[in-house]
Amino acid sequence: MLNKIRTLETERLNLVPLCVEHAPQIQKTFPQWEIVKYLSDRVPWPYPENGAIDFIENIVLPSMARHKAWYWAIFLKSSPDELIGIVNLGLEEGRHRGFWLDPKWHGQGLMSEASAIVTDFWFDDLDMEKMQIHKAIDNVSSRNISIKQGMRVIKTETRNYVAGEKLSETWEITRDEWRARQK
Repeated sequence: MLNKIRTLETERLNLVPLCVEHAPQIQKTFPQWEIVKYLSDRVPWPYPENGAIDFIENIVLPSMARHKAWYWAIFLKSSPDELIGIVNLGLEEGRHRGFWLDPKWHGQGLMSEASAIVTDFWFDDLDMEKMQIHKAIDNVSSRNISIKQGMRVIKTETRNYVAGEKLSETWEITRDEWRARQK
């Protein structure tokens, strides 16, 4: 398994390993209901004033140091100093990939682009066999990314989100299925 997280690049985006310097921009952008409502109820809400720095110092950096998770800050190439979201990978079953994007950038295919490059990283660099992701059924935009990427629903259950208890699906794709779609 690859131990070093690296910058990833797509046609429109730079995905930079998340670091403490990103905390002020996260703190400014993240505490929006549109962003947090379908995230796990592990996310504190209302979001505390020190939420971003606490998240980076106590969750992100330790998990990356242990090679249990990989986090990237998302930047547009056309606006390289403005953090517009985060995408991450992790080893916890059903939580292999997660993301959020500033709502002002929704509807442009940016998260599809970011999630595709980190899925490549998951299968190619980390050599994982499958990817599984939980998501609320109400989270139509996120579900559409999974559909577009060839994932399938393997389980439906109730899970807790910031917005409360919601019907949730677990989506899955295998490395072979992902690679076949990339040809």
